[in-house]
Amino acid sequence: MTVEYYRGLLDQPIRIEAFRKHIHEVVKKGDTVLEVGAGLGTYAFFAADAGAARVTAVEGGSINSVASTIGRYNGYSNVEFLQGWYPTVGPEERVDVVIFEDYPPRLLGADSYRILHDLVHKALKSGGQLIPSRARYMAAPVSSPRLWKRLRRFTSEDDRAYGIDWEPMLEYMHNQPQESVLRAEDLAHEARVIREVDLASVPHAAELGGETSWEFNEPAVLHGVAYWFELDVGETWLSNAPETDPGSWGNLFLPFEKPLTVGAKDTLEVAVGPVKTRSGRPGWLKWSAVCGEDKRTGHEFKGQPASLEDVLPVESAGHLKLSADARVQARILHQIEKGASVSEILADLANGADSGKTREEARLAGENVIRDLISRSVLIKVDNGSEGP
Repeated sequence: MTVEYYRGLLDQPIRIEAFRKHIHEVVKKGDTVLEVGAGLGTYAFFAADAGAARVTAVEGGSINSVASTIGRYNGYSNVEFLQGWYPTVGPEERVDVVIFEDYPPRLLGADSYRILHDLVHKALKSGGQLIPSRARYMAAPVSSPRLWKRLRRFTSEDDRAYGIDWEPMLEYMHNQPQESVLRAEDLAHEARVIREVDLASVPHAAELGGETSWEFNEPAVLHGVAYWFELDVGETWLSNAPETDPGSWGNLFLPFEKPLTVGAKDTLEVAVGPVKTRSGRPGWLKWSAVCGEDKRTGHEFKGQPASLEDVLPVESAGHLKLSADARVQARILHQIEKGASVSEILADLANGADSGKTREEARLAGENVIRDLISRSVLIKVDNGSEGP
């Protein structure tokens, strides 16, 4: 992302002022604060202004160096900027307040869910506060020839681009959530809340989906569903709804495989949500729409342009093959089961470095895998001399 992109995010006064007011309501004098996905450090500066004793701002992108310079230039000596990805980078001690709003258009995907989980369970003190702490998922039916034409622009009967029939790619495109610019006129009905969630409790994937329905007063041809979220920021709900300025959040359009016609007095029932997983993390996004006997469905997994061999690499029928990272994980876990220390594990990885890797590269790769396994609670840190898991 360019500096211009982040500068553009400052041109959202409603959003930024809502966060400033809420941060001043939540942060108390002497608090410690962590912001993840800090960008230019705007909310970190607000927390310092509110009286925080120490603020840690974590940002994975190189914009971090610009934010750090802005902090020094403006005299924010109690704001520390760290470049890297949480939880690999972050404060060692738990904090009183966590600020996290670096969400994708669907709010909680696999990555944002993992970050939220770690922030709540590993960074936040007992009784600490998350900003924002609540959200709700919204949906509305879409009737938009413009969006439909965009999806099928190379496949209509009068447009076989370059003399080739591109029809086979449609199944993928109609099962892919589209990050589109949605307009108010694209919505065929008013929005409905399909689920409200407490972010501070880190909701299970089963709690993230929802259903709603609409009764139509006049006929309509529907092309999909608009799907967005609203965040509770004190007295304000901020949103990436159509006709708002969603900034970094973006808009999401869930297309149908073919248009769905509804008549006057017909009821449309819509369900949207992630696939449930054992771990609680949200899986692939799926959606459905039903009107009478007519049904449309979408499933993000079907939109992945990959063969079965790509998704599940096979050496021979019925056998799976470990990736390079998985082989490192397996080697680490095997050494742990044997009772090896961290230094012994890293030495073993260096000694068994794959062809093309130096000993130091193998050791660093091992360190990264161990940090990832700890962050996902696959490994549990124990004190020296205590019994391991």
